[in-house]
Amino acid sequence: MIDKTIEIRRVTPVRGLEWLASAFSMFGQNVGTWIAMGLVFMIITAFISIVPVVSLLAPLLTTPLLGGLMIAACRQRRGGQARFEQMFSGFSIAGSRLVILGSLYLIGSFLITLIVVLPTLAASNIELLDRGLVPQLSEDEVITVLWILMLVLVALAPLLMAFFFAPALVAVARVEPLTAMRMSFIGCYRNMTPFLLYGAIAFLMMIVAALPLMLGYLILTPVLLCSMYLAFEDVFVPLSEPDETDSGQAITPKEE
Repeated sequence: MIDKTIEIRRVTPVRGLEWLASAFSMFGQNVGTWIAMGLVFMIITAFISIVPVVSLLAPLLTTPLLGGLMIAACRQRRGGQARFEQMFSGFSIAGSRLVILGSLYLIGSFLITLIVVLPTLAASNIELLDRGLVPQLSEDEVITVLWILMLVLVALAPLLMAFFFAPALVAVARVEPLTAMRMSFIGCYRNMTPFLLYGAIAFLMMIVAALPLMLGYLILTPVLLCSMYLAFEDVFVPLSEPDETDSGQAITPKEE
């Protein structure tokens, strides 16, 4: 089922570049707040990724944070002020639905690992764990590993497409989690060309940001977060005026 109150439109390929360019402008309007939110988001994400048990459930925490960041971006875009505490507002505004969304992503990741990754590794006969963290692979084995990575990326692509817009759809447009994932996938599919351009430029920016001791990510992380909202705003258009009482239309959460 697709939410009929929101249009999922196609945009021109150049919009992939414009999302990033406009994100720098959006970031520049509130530099301190966005750096603080981006830094805390990176710290939380890094911390939960190294805690053995918690790392397995990371999407249950990071998805509400992403929802809160999309709410902060929404408020700024609609003439308000993005504030640091808004990055946690996803827990109060749409906490249960964002946790469900994170659970769906977690289940999808588990199924891809179970159905694609593990059987492929087993079939490859490459005993990486028994040969150390940096095993001495033969040329044929290196090629096999590259093919495995390619297969994993292809398998993950639909899940990533289904998740990219979903936090904003749930937190800002109040769409139900499963519907949000379907709409996100359609939005990415209909705009494959601008997303390929967006992804290529973002990848190059990540490489550049990593060069000065990863310090570039203090700027790049909030810029990418802003670009996610700008892409959402561009692709998903409410068919009537926003109304906070209508769960199917884009809304501007009230200031506290």
